[in-house]
Amino acid sequence: MKHFICLLLCFTLINFYTPKTVSAEEYNLGYSRVLTTTTGFYSDSAGKNLKFYLPYGYYVKVLDVGTLYTKVSYQSETSHFPYLTGYVKTLDLILQDETPVTPYPLVSLTVSSDDVLFSDYTLSSSKIGVYANTLAIYYGELSFNEENVVYVYCNGHLGYMRKSCFAPFTIPAHPNPITSSSEQEEVITKNNSPKVENLQILIVAGISVIVVSFVYLIFKPNGKRIKEDFYKEE
Repeated sequence: MKHFICLLLCFTLINFYTPKTVSAEEYNLGYSRVLTTTTGFYSDSAGKNLKFYLPYGYYVKVLDVGTLYTKVSYQSETSHFPYLTGYVKTLDLILQDETPVTPYPLVSLTVSSDDVLFSDYTLSSSKIGVYANTLAIYYGELSFNEENVVYVYCNGHLGYMRKSCFAPFTIPAHPNPITSSSEQEEVITKNNSPKVENLQILIVAGISVIVVSFVYLIFKPNGKRIKEDFYKEE
């Protein structure tokens, strides 16, 4: 019975200190804010397939918090244009529990000259032709081969267009401005999860060594008793 209780205690300690996957529900989060001008929106959890850079100061909706990349959705699910699901570097976001009044930019662009909507930012695979004076909804942008490219929703399709084909525009700053670097410092402190996870791993390793040693001491053969039994048999 004593042995059983000791083993149960050991397994309880290991389970208690094992790092857990953190979800948005556990954090009770709804939105995270974009803290840099180079915060990428990726289509994969490894951060290899960049779609565009998110507008600075705006928000994404948190779906699942990861160590390196957080799964998010972008743009409103109730709007007349599509929302996207993708991944953003966790360190580029500050996790919050309030619902912002204006989470996403709502910017309508006017096409100034006939052009093409492409399926990729390299502008090598065309989707549809777009006529002048057509309206497009802005999502984000990036540069490729010195060409500024905008990701938009236009004529029922999502894709990329040259920035030069639109009338000049700027993305308005978020109504709630980031006034200092304190929020960026806070995101590094709060979301530096690789270090936190490494510390947890070290704790688990240390506890495991203690547990193994403890179990060995409990169950190791008693040399004196074996010796006495041997002489009894003789």
